[in-house]
Amino acid sequence: MTYNIQIAVSAAHNPKWELDGFNLIGVADVIAAQHPDIVALQEVDCNRRRSGYVDQACWLAERLGYNYVFAPAYHDAENGSYGNALLSRYPIESYRIERLWQRKHLLPGEPNWVIEPRCCLIAQVLTPKPIWVMATHLSTSPDQQVRQLPQIAAFAQSIGDQPVVLMGDFNTELDQLLASPVANVLNNLLVPAPAPTYPNGAKARSCIDHIWAGSHWQAKAVWVVSERQGISDHNPVVADLTIS
Repeated sequence: MTYNIQIAVSAAHNPKWELDGFNLIGVADVIAAQHPDIVALQEVDCNRRRSGYVDQACWLAERLGYNYVFAPAYHDAENGSYGNALLSRYPIESYRIERLWQRKHLLPGEPNWVIEPRCCLIAQVLTPKPIWVMATHLSTSPDQQVRQLPQIAAFAQSIGDQPVVLMGDFNTELDQLLASPVANVLNNLLVPAPAPTYPNGAKARSCIDHIWAGSHWQAKAVWVVSERQGISDHNPVVADLTIS
């Protein structure tokens, strides 16, 4: 499962980001309803003032009974971290965090978050047959994505002939992704039925959240969860996979 949780702010019902309106319980309920073994999370806060100084990945892992790893895309000594996380029912043997390319300057009219740091979490998970899981969140701007996607492809290739799954918020549509180097390494599991994932619920129009798998995997089913309560601004994607 991959899920951009929007720091659990529930902005649709909490436009002023009031702390008592954050909804980590809702995020946990969305995850639990799908019973996933492994979950990639994006837009996760850790000990930040805006979200009440909660370690969100740890909180979700403890509530749901998962192991977890948090990968900060950026860290502020006075105001915590923000980034990606991985939840797993299986032990996480090892992991590393790879930084993605970012532009160092804003273009006219761009908000500051357009050039915020991004990263890719790469973890070995000890399922009955050890696997590699990559979790990422790409920039919203095409000029940065075109530099980040080859990095993602290279990370996947570096794993070699081992089972690998890549999940995350790619902030770009399926056609663009299929023309990228990632498609030369992994298979996009939404290709047969590219359901929209953003924004959340029935108003979703863009297919920007994705699960990719290497040749060791067979997809029994892939689906997008239409989350209509506004817990996040993204719909999660779930895949039921078997390994050869």
